[in-house]
Parts: sequence; C-alpha cells; structure tokens
Amino acid sequence: MRGMIIASLIIGMLLMLPVSFASASSSPQDVIPTLYENYSSGDDAAHNIYGVNWFGQTFNTSCAYSITQICLKMSRTASPGVVTVSIREVSSDVPVGGDLVSTTLNGNSFPTATSSFIAAAFDSECYLEAKKTYAIVVAAPYGDSSNYVKMRAVIDGTYPDGMYVSSDDGGYSWTNSTCDFLFKIYGIPALDMYSAKVFRSFSQSGDWLFVFTYGNFYSPYYGVDPPQSRFSFQLLDGSVVESQVPMSQWGYAPGSIYLSKSEADTLGWGQSYVIRMQSRFDSTIYVDYTLSSSDWIGEDMGALDSWVETQAKRIQEYYDVTLWEYYQRTWVLNDAGGAIFLIGIPGLDQIRPDLFKAKILAFQGTDQTFNNSYQESLINSSGNWTQKFDNVDDSFGAPHGLSAAVFWIIIAFACMGLVTASSRGDWVSGFVVSVLVLFIATLLGMFPIAAMAVFACFCAVLLLRKIWMTVG
Repeated sequence: MRGMIIASLIIGMLLMLPVSFASASSSPQDVIPTLYENYSSGDDAAHNIYGVNWFGQTFNTSCAYSITQICLKMSRTASPGVVTVSIREVSSDVPVGGDLVSTTLNGNSFPTATSSFIAAAFDSECYLEAKKTYAIVVAAPYGDSSNYVKMRAVIDGTYPDGMYVSSDDGGYSWTNSTCDFLFKIYGIPALDMYSAKVFRSFSQSGDWLFVFTYGNFYSPYYGVDPPQSRFSFQLLDGSVVESQVPMSQWGYAPGSIYLSKSEADTLGWGQSYVIRMQSRFDSTIYVDYTLSSSDWIGEDMGALDSWVETQAKRIQEYYDVTLWEYYQRTWVLNDAGGAIFLIGIPGLDQIRPDLFKAKILAFQGTDQTFNNSYQESLINSSGNWTQKFDNVDDSFGAPHGLSAAVFWIIIAFACMGLVTASSRGDWVSGFVVSVLVLFIATLLGMFPIAAMAVFACFCAVLLLRKIWMTVG
C-alpha cells in the first residue's frame, strides 16, 4: 500500500468561477476551447510594433482556465519577420516578470490591405487564476520603422477589465492609456467531468458504486494545497446532497462515490442524478455531470474492468506516462496506475484484483463493505500515534497526553529493569519484567506490535547468550 501511495505522489508531480459546465467529453484532449475574454468591436486606430517598441493589453479573467489561443486583429507593412505573443502577470496595471507562456508567428504572412483576427496558439499549458489581471504582450523584435506589425485598437476603448500598455525599451518599462486593443482569448476549463458509470453489487448485494474521471487544475491551489481541502464530490438529487466525499487527487484522475445497500435503497436506479465537483472555498465554483441512461451499468463487473482500462489509457496518453502494461500474459495497471485508481476508487484492488500488477490485498471471496471513512483513510496519513494515545485517554476518561506520558515511563522502567537485572546477573528476571511490561502496553494499543516483537527477540538473544556462557 505504501509503495502504491508513493507512486501516486510521483504521478501527481507529473500531473489545478462562477460557472458550471455540463460535459460529455471523455478526456481533456477532447474539450473544445471556449471563448472567455473578448473585446472585438470598434477598430478606429492602429499601433506600429517593431524593434524595442512593444505593445500589449491587460485583461481580467472571468474564471480559472488554461489559455490555449489568443486572436489579435493585425496587419503588416513590408516584412516585420518573427512576431512574439505572450502572457505575463500584471502589477500596478503594467506587465511584470517573464512570460508565463509564449508563441511565435510569421509576421510576413499577415495581410497588408486589411486587418484580420490572427490566431496565436500556445503549445504549453498555462492555467490562469480566476479574477486576476494578466497582460497580452506583442513584439516584432526584428522589425523596424519600415517593416512593422500594425495592431488594431479602439482609441477610447470601453473594455472594463483592462487597458492598452506600451514599452519603448523592449519591455523593461511600461506606460498605459485608455486605448484598448482588439482581442479574443480562448481556453479550456480548469474544472471538468469526462466520464461516469454506475455499478451495482460492487462489494455487497444491492450497493452502488459511482465511478468517474475528472480534470481539476484550478489555480492557484492545483498541486500546492491538499486536494481534499479544496474540493469535494457530491451526489445530488435535485438540490439535495445524497452523498459527499473529498477529492483525493489533483489533475486528470479517476474518482468514486460509494453507497451501501441501505443508502442506495433510498434512491431510484437509472435516474438523472448529478455528480458534482464542488469547491470548498466558494459555493459558486463547481462542475456537474448529469447521469444518462447509458451510464447505469448494473452488476457487470467486466464492464467496470473495461472502463478502468479505457480511462487508464486516456490518462496515460494525457500525461505521456505508462499506467497500463502487459504483465504475465495479461494487461494490468502497473504500480503507478494502480496507485492512481486505488486512491480514486477505494477497494478496487480487493474486488477486482486481476486489474492490478501488484496484488496487495487479494480478495477472498467474501462480501466487503466500503464507506467514505475508508476513502478518507487513504487520503490522510495512517499510523497517527498521537491520535492513538488520545483514544486510550478517551477510553479511560483521562486528559489527552496522560497515556503518552505513561507510555514513555513504561519504556523507561522496562529499560531500567532490563539493565539493572542484567547488571546483577539476573537475566531471567530482566527478560520477564521487560517483556511483560511491554506486552501490557501492546495490548493497550500504546506500543506497536512489531516493535514489541523486535524488543522481545533482542531480550531472547541476550538470555540465550547468558545461558550459553553459564553452561560453558
């Protein structure tokens, strides 16, 4: 289990709006870019871009998204050469810092007689935060006063969320005015739901398992904050939340919601329920997936295997990593893929062990019951000894911290007993006293069984050594 979780962390490193999306797409690659920011009417002025004379336009994002393309209304005079278009952050209404993302265009191919919107597409992902100001920066560094790009603009622009900026020293310093360039900005959403299926009798007769894949790249939290602290998955019947679990992974990943038979019996099979990815920091930020009739599969676990295979291949294609591989005459999830799907769908390795290369917990053929607390345990660290000490205190009605203090006193007395007895030559008494005290601590849950075993073996070795020397 620990190895699979470590593998998932490695993949997570490779791998963040008042608006709601309803998506039928199957992966991020299938999403059609959306027009997010737009100021495209007017056109009564032009600015010449060449050499160190750079120009740009600031804008404010309506939501969080990955910018994929900017369209700018431009033309040319003669041969301006290479044109660079980039995005930068803004401070005090002007661009600052380096390019967040950039691309180049062939300015010599721009129209000359009339201006038109020319697309500048970005090959690299660049996720923009919601409600934050950025700047479009345009330069033609090899142009001159006879070979330049003409950027179309509106002199008295009315774009409410930004303004024209210019630099006459190659972007070192900037000034701004009330003019606005004409632009269109396209991107893909930072939140989306791609595929969902519902299975019945997953671990016990009559239970329901909702599985789905999603994308969550919501800046500035993506890859920085624990995902469960920022987003949850909800099962909605209208406006009623029937179930809720924390989101366990950032990026493009699988997720699930499990309902026991008693929970599922209150709902109707085949209904148009909604699976929602809901932010915990703003109720207006979410994305919905409405279940259709084809999403309700039933008890066919073979269909679950096929779904896992399909989604694993899509995820590995997106990240350009291997998650699904051929192993011992069959195709399975490797360690990295297994970790991603086990965290997203707790218990999957117990119910469908043949999907996994590493058979960590082989299913024994008996009914298993899973709930949201199991999903929480995969997300939060295990082995929290502070909590175990608190549990002991609670069982005896003692203040927190008392059992921890007693624990260390026990360790001290055990060690003292062993040393004192052995110094007097009474190894048997030292062995019995120490092991007995630690055995009691182990029964109380205050001392790890493994540590108890190691300590007992150590004492046994010393005892055997003493007996050997005595006999000798």
